[in-house]
Amino acid sequence: VYVAWRNGQKLAVKVRHPGVEEQIMTDFSIMQAVGKFVDSVPGLGWVNARASMEQFSHTIAAQTRLDIEGNHLDIFNQNFRGATSRCGFPTVLFKSHSVLIETFEEGQVVTQLVVPYTRHLKRIA
Repeated sequence: VYVAWRNGQKLAVKVRHPGVEEQIMTDFSIMQAVGKFVDSVPGLGWVNARASMEQFSHTIAAQTRLDIEGNHLDIFNQNFRGATSRCGFPTVLFKSHSVLIETFEEGQVVTQLVVPYTRHLKRIA
């Protein structure tokens, strides 16, 4: 992710690196072979590793498409448009298969919100 400025507005520029799609496909091929092997081991068929690997591969492959990520941001913004004071998402300014430009939104790491809560639960448990 790169930071850019346009008319005084901070932007996030995401660029998919060349060759990443081919590398991921190679990794998925290896994962499929491992899944097939695990499923062939007597007593491990219930794991259904190959199907799990296929689902995982499909999910990760979709994340390498920055246009799909941009579409998801558009949907989030539409679904949460009435809750902008509590929740916000970047606004997509440009999207393609390998480039996504969006507004830069300051935020917090989720663990900063969750860790104090879990500590409180441990104290009262």
